[in-house]
Amino acid sequence: MTLKNINLSEKNTNSSEQKLLDYLFSLNRRDIKPGLERINTLLEFLGNPQNSYPTIHIAGTNGKGSVAAFIASILMESNLDVGLYTSPHIFKFGERIKVNNKMIDYATLAEIYEMIKDKAVEISATFFEITTAVAFYYFKDKVDIAVVETGMGGRFDATNVLQPLVSVITKIGKDHFDYLGKSLQDIAKEKAGIIKSNIPVVSANNQKDVNDILASKAYEVGTEIYILNNEIKNENIFYTNDMNMEVFVEIDGEKVKLISPLIGEQQVENINIAIKAIQLLKDKYKITNEAIVSGVKNVVNNTLLHFRIELIDDKLPIIIDVAHNEDALKVLVSTIKQATSIEKWDIVFGAMKDKDTKSMLSAISPICKNLIIMQPTTGRAEEAEQLVNLASNLEFENIINAETAEVAAQIIKQNANPTIICGSFYTANEMFEALYTKQTSDE
Repeated sequence: MTLKNINLSEKNTNSSEQKLLDYLFSLNRRDIKPGLERINTLLEFLGNPQNSYPTIHIAGTNGKGSVAAFIASILMESNLDVGLYTSPHIFKFGERIKVNNKMIDYATLAEIYEMIKDKAVEISATFFEITTAVAFYYFKDKVDIAVVETGMGGRFDATNVLQPLVSVITKIGKDHFDYLGKSLQDIAKEKAGIIKSNIPVVSANNQKDVNDILASKAYEVGTEIYILNNEIKNENIFYTNDMNMEVFVEIDGEKVKLISPLIGEQQVENINIAIKAIQLLKDKYKITNEAIVSGVKNVVNNTLLHFRIELIDDKLPIIIDVAHNEDALKVLVSTIKQATSIEKWDIVFGAMKDKDTKSMLSAISPICKNLIIMQPTTGRAEEAEQLVNLASNLEFENIINAETAEVAAQIIKQNANPTIICGSFYTANEMFEALYTKQTSDE
């Protein structure tokens, strides 16, 4: 098999480090408690490290990880030391907190946590509040600028203590209904919570009522908002055999050819959002068009961002995508149709129980030959049997209940069909490991 160079060599072998990670992840099961009081308490205890370096703050439903990666990569190519805080991770906790392309090491994580442990317990801080405080402290004295992605929402997100140089809002869609509201308008209002006075905002072009909510918030607090109206035409995008994308964009009046390992019309919009945010920094930093070109081209290597419609095996082929809501899966299907000549795929699908799984399944059915259901090993996962029941009422040719990643991996190898793996970060993680680490001896 031809495998992309994804390094899984750094494992959490130290028992005390693993114990800390297990404890932190146990906090993830706490009820989410809106409010910035706890994160402010932790950061004040640490001396407010987030105020010692400039930041870019990014919210949105889909694309915020990609936009964060593009911005960070361009800044790195401009010879800046860049902090990057994103979530969730795929393989290792350290993916969440990076300086340039180097992940935080577990010893440093433990050291910083030890500093705030008693205070965190005292105020019942959540997992995300603790990791945010750790990241902001870690970046102190290490970075020229940090790119920070919200965890969920915006208004009460722990990252919303920042006073960034630029705020960015990517595509807004229906996700996290239990926390952000039942309507797209409610969700947009939560995302708009990162908009602050005199801090420019760059936004994706959402549907009109969402754009109106964002523009109204910007007007209310007194700041400029740039809503990108990107009418991307298919003929402006070219795909290579190794699933890279070539696209022409306009930068400061100059038509520039970009090569991106992140593909699809949505990624063109993400690139344009990143470029606009970068342009708003040009009075503070020397950022050339050459840095933009190399930043886009090297985004995966610079930021360790994986599984965004990523070709892992080019012989079958196998593609992994972390799309985990209906809108993202529709983008996946549209991109696959444009970038490949393959009409039908085996699709391995596993999702979380708090998602609209019926709509997610409907989104992938047009290109699915065999639907292979698996259940990730997390308490948040939707039961495989429930997904099978939902899928049986939709237009799928064949449904296979693999249940586990290991069985799904065996089916992929037996069928030897073009395969897409999608539905959640957990699905991407467990399927990759089942295919390429646990079964290496079978190949």
